[in-house]
Amino acid sequence: MHNALNFGTLNLPFRGPIEEIRDLSKGRTNKSALIRAEGALWVMRRGSPHARHFGIDRTQEEMVLQSAANARIAPRIAFCSVEREILITEFIDGVHWQPNALRDEARLEKLIDLVQQVHQLAIPIPVADYYAHAESYWLQLVAATKRIPDPIKAMREQILRQQQARRSEHTKPMLCHRDITPSNLIEYQGRLYLLDWEYAARGDPAFDYAAIANEWDVSTRQLLSVSGATETDLAAAGLLYRYTCAMWELLNENLN
Repeated sequence: MHNALNFGTLNLPFRGPIEEIRDLSKGRTNKSALIRAEGALWVMRRGSPHARHFGIDRTQEEMVLQSAANARIAPRIAFCSVEREILITEFIDGVHWQPNALRDEARLEKLIDLVQQVHQLAIPIPVADYYAHAESYWLQLVAATKRIPDPIKAMREQILRQQQARRSEHTKPMLCHRDITPSNLIEYQGRLYLLDWEYAARGDPAFDYAAIANEWDVSTRQLLSVSGATETDLAAAGLLYRYTCAMWELLNENLN
């Protein structure tokens, strides 16, 4: 039996009842559900109460998602309440690629084309400091007296040295999705779409390629041949990506 949902005074764009079909909460911070309204399926996300701890800006996320949806590389928005942390988007009933999908050169090139479409989105949001973002996780964990494993401490020392060394370099900031994992990529009717844009921010585009290098079964050689990223940039972004993920895991564990 499907559950009827009550949204109270929220001015939703739907007429008639809204039913919850099933829980989709595979994410580890937000709660999502598949809902039916006006005969169509939608995804409703209720944001995490810990969003601010992860550096998530819901107003910025809405701007980015709207732009990406207009470019047809993200689900379109049906409703968004930043204050209530409720987001309803179209349900794309497609297929998620498996991590080994990029062994196919054609698929790799198709994904890189999608990433470059993301990078070309011109959105008037501030440039983010990806190093500062990771450091904010560290500072919260230190304040909470959370034990941080020695390998991650050593990684942070590498990150601080790398940040200092790359400070003088000037990379044109571009919009990056920053979470290009197999679960966030879906194909429908020959088109690719990216889901979960809450960490999207303007910054070094190599970060997206580093995410692909770390989350998919693809060689660095393959990635360098199609992305245009340099080996140095990819290595630096890869270290920062792995460190940020490790700190995210610790912070999420501490908050939940």
